[in-house]
Amino acid sequence: MLILLEVVSYRSVIALSSSIVLVQKAFASLPEKARGIPCELPDEAAVYFAHSYYAVLEDATIIATETDYPTPFTSMIWQDNVFATQFHPEKSQRFGLSILHSFARLR
Repeated sequence: MLILLEVVSYRSVIALSSSIVLVQKAFASLPEKARGIPCELPDEAAVYFAHSYYAVLEDATIIATETDYPTPFTSMIWQDNVFATQFHPEKSQRFGLSILHSFARLR
């Protein structure tokens, strides 16, 4: 069961005087070892993000990947046949297509 604790704005974690932009629009790498996803991602795998909020989950066991900007956040969840990403797999070139292909093969 997916339980969302809260949705957090980067405005609440980034000081207004900081040089970090409140909206992350960029490619960022995923961790070397993604938990539970049925596809191999190379170390250089990078995916496209465009967001200014992130979700905080109650159940950390469903977190497949975390990304750091400027604080760690859940970038992908995967449990049974439930799959969700914070990034845009359709804009993430071959790595995103690999993830989508793996998801399409799930039964």
